[in-house]
Amino acid sequence: MDPNNKMRILTTVLIMLCLVILQAEGQNYIPFPLENASWHIRLATTCDNNAPPDTSHVWYTLHGDTTIHERVYHKLCIETGDSEDPLYEPIGGLREEDRRIYYIGKGFLGSNIESEYLLYDFTKNVGDTIEHDQNGFYRSVILETDSVRVAGQYRKRYKVNNGWMYHYPDYIIEGIGSVRNGLLGHVSDIPTCGSHYWEYLCFSEDRQVLHRNPAFPGCCIGVRSNSMVNRSKSWYTHIHYYMSMSVNTEIIGLGSDTTISDTTYARVLRNETPYGFLREQEGRIFYRLDTDSKERMIYDFSIAEGDTVVVYGLVEWSDNGFIEIEYQCDSIGTKVFNSISRRMFYLSPTLNPGANTESWIEGIGSLSGLLHNYDGRVGGDAFILSCVYHNDSLLYKKYSGDCVRVAVGVGKTSSYPVKLYPNPTEGMIHVSHFQNEHDFELQIYNSQGQLVVDCELGEGDDSVLVPGPPGLYIAVIKDGHGVAIQQMKIIKR
Repeated sequence: MDPNNKMRILTTVLIMLCLVILQAEGQNYIPFPLENASWHIRLATTCDNNAPPDTSHVWYTLHGDTTIHERVYHKLCIETGDSEDPLYEPIGGLREEDRRIYYIGKGFLGSNIESEYLLYDFTKNVGDTIEHDQNGFYRSVILETDSVRVAGQYRKRYKVNNGWMYHYPDYIIEGIGSVRNGLLGHVSDIPTCGSHYWEYLCFSEDRQVLHRNPAFPGCCIGVRSNSMVNRSKSWYTHIHYYMSMSVNTEIIGLGSDTTISDTTYARVLRNETPYGFLREQEGRIFYRLDTDSKERMIYDFSIAEGDTVVVYGLVEWSDNGFIEIEYQCDSIGTKVFNSISRRMFYLSPTLNPGANTESWIEGIGSLSGLLHNYDGRVGGDAFILSCVYHNDSLLYKKYSGDCVRVAVGVGKTSSYPVKLYPNPTEGMIHVSHFQNEHDFELQIYNSQGQLVVDCELGEGDDSVLVPGPPGLYIAVIKDGHGVAIQQMKIIKR
């Protein structure tokens, strides 16, 4: 046989084999998710066809189980509020039986659906019709089927004509649903006026985006609010002292509420010491140093591109000096931090555009630190946000190293000789200090910047247990005035 013919036959066989494999992979049914799944949908609606539609965003999510008409469903909710501490509004339930997905709950206009809708039917073939409701009002005809790769798996995809006024054709993927009209768009009631339609944006499981609509730049459209004043958050800021060439770490947390002049504030804790009050109102963050000082706005997340805003920043560690600065908002973008999309504001001083540019992250604050909002002063100290936590979850980290840094001059370190041993340690360390007329405080931080030991050192030797798993820890020695005078790394084996 001609070698060229052999090559053509071999190539044809390989292609057919690949198609068979892909088809076989595509036939592995992917069930609908049971939990930790969400669908991001955009709704465009108007009753005036001569005006652009108003758009809103809906986050559908599965959150627990519920029983409706003596049947168990996975509870379908609309997720609202702050994206870090969301609120869940139940609207209905989903269940799967024999590759059929059923929904019962509320429609778009808020009306209750008393009987189940057959939301999707993955048993159908080309030419079949899916009757979604008992009245035959909602139906879909299967036009074509193929397989698409989603997160490393092939899933069956249906091209359908839903006979409705939404996107045509619609596409439905196993384990996801409609990727044109969204989870419930093809069975949703709408107003009779104007134009109303749904846009599928993305689908995620376990906070990981598995599939998105390529017609949009990403899943970040319509970013949810991210509040700043949240007691579950903590901010770590490195303060670089110009005169002493030293570094300290400011740790900000929020304590209980307090009322000042009929206004509610959250108490600010700076290195566990009360340090003013913070409140949030409609995207604006206000700070006051004490009950007698005036309130200062330190952020305004309600501004738009091109706007100018006057804010204040704390520019002293010791004497509580503030700087007033007018920024212009050059641009607003979005960026994902810890699977949460946040708006980023890029600003420059109006008196010197392009110099000392500033960046704000919604829900996190300035990259110069929560209270500082300015990258320093001429010949003065500089501030760098190193880490932000929400509970035990790391929202932001500037460096690959530790959140806590203390690096003081050699003269100060040598004037108060303190030794910690053994190092590495199995857990117990001994502390020796030779100038007993001084009071010392020992603080130990884990690799995430969390304080795990805070104790006073008495005369002579002390023994301290380092809690937590093996790893790197940072020990900070402070004098009787709370000034950090020594830092060392501890390795726990």
